[in-house]
Amino acid sequence: MTISRRTFASWVNGQTSLSTNLPSGTAEGDLLVLFVGAKPYDATINTPSGWTAVGTQQANGTTANAEDAGSVTWAVFYKIAGASESAPTVSVTSGNIAHATIQCLTKTKARWWPPTAYFGNDTSSGTSFSLTMSGSSGAITAGDYLLAHALIPGDNATFGTVAISASGATIGTVSKNPGGDHSSFLGQDIAGTCAGATVSSGTASADAVVSSTLSTVQTGGGSLVRIRETDEQLYYVIYTAEKGVPSAAQVKAGQDNTGSAAAKSGSAPAPTTTGAYDFPAVTGLSVATAYKVSFVWSNGTTDSSVATSATWATTNTGSFTGTEGGIDTATFQGMGDVSGSFAVTENVDTAAFTGDIYVRGSFTVTEGGVDSAAIAGDVYVRGNFAVTESGGDSVSFSASSSHTGSFAVVESPDTASISGKVYISGLFTATESGGDSAFISTSGGLTGSFAATEGGVDTAFITARGQVFSPDVAANNTWTPVAEVNSIWGKVAFAAKDWTREVR
Repeated sequence: MTISRRTFASWVNGQTSLSTNLPSGTAEGDLLVLFVGAKPYDATINTPSGWTAVGTQQANGTTANAEDAGSVTWAVFYKIAGASESAPTVSVTSGNIAHATIQCLTKTKARWWPPTAYFGNDTSSGTSFSLTMSGSSGAITAGDYLLAHALIPGDNATFGTVAISASGATIGTVSKNPGGDHSSFLGQDIAGTCAGATVSSGTASADAVVSSTLSTVQTGGGSLVRIRETDEQLYYVIYTAEKGVPSAAQVKAGQDNTGSAAAKSGSAPAPTTTGAYDFPAVTGLSVATAYKVSFVWSNGTTDSSVATSATWATTNTGSFTGTEGGIDTATFQGMGDVSGSFAVTENVDTAAFTGDIYVRGSFTVTEGGVDSAAIAGDVYVRGNFAVTESGGDSVSFSASSSHTGSFAVVESPDTASISGKVYISGLFTATESGGDSAFISTSGGLTGSFAATEGGVDTAFITARGQVFSPDVAANNTWTPVAEVNSIWGKVAFAAKDWTREVR
């Protein structure tokens, strides 16, 4: 079972646009590999639509572009051929001269393993041209097919026989494909060659080397692409967490344990039962929902045991709005992550969180009645809380919480409060007459300032770890300002008697 090449496609020339050709006989399921080289070194080779870059664009230096001289740049792309494939057009931003060729390979196993590219350069001007392909040691093994692309910055030299070698691996006959090298007559000139061979046995114990003899002195660079086929596949299914673990057959079929279609499923080539594999990002899952994912590896005959993740949950983004009179509600329950804003308006509206939640944005409750904005559970909040109008409005945190931003309570008898383990940075303000209050209770750290203003029974106090922060406060660490007198508490440092009071 081996990988083989189809008849080569001819080289194409261009400067900022390359109209490529498909190899003769290209069929659905073939692997297409596109090599592009260009000058100057800082030209941008753009990824053609529907193709995937193999590694990143390379350059062998920063020497300015000149006729038959200067540094070169190159890139590699691949695609699995469709039923009706067409050759791409490649654009090269700021290009002076460019060339391209497409290689087409056929497989005998079930799937292609995504190709890997290794890169090397030769900046020593001479006729002995040699590229050491960094990172290829240990990665090239029996059954792989190797494709080499090399380029030089001028048409004043030609390539002799191309050799591909790697200690520890036996590499078969190397043949150029296309059979003739490329040589340009556009712009400031470029030349190149492509060649391929099969690894017949062994595994590379050192980085592979692509070499040739040039007809005259030159520099250059290039790439070596490892092509691999496989029958092995890693399958996955994502399903809601209350369901049981599916069987291996169900995972491979994209089903949950009931035999119904899983929320999401997919697979990727995986030639071993160990290692890390990257799947494409999954989209379209329900927000604020707990899921599990199960995996199974198969070589087409034998399946591994099913591996299942712990429960995890999707996040929430956007905004919730409860409007108009009545009993409007905006609520999250369970684990979630929210970015956006909550707004509840009119009377008896509620905005509430329960569970483990991260909130970024703002909460607002408005109008008369019994409006409230509340969070319970382990919470981190960044933003603002505001309650307005008369009535029984409240803004509160309970349990472990962290808040950055500001709290404001206005009108009577509004309340802004935090209980539990709390860290506050920002400002607390209680304003207007009535029973407004801003306070922290139980263990917490405070940075910033508290202000209680206007007449009435407004209060600002801390009961953190039983410490008395001012000789002027009562035993319960509360302070009631004198009516119609504004007072500000300012923190100096955490220690007894560190709080001062300014009376205006």
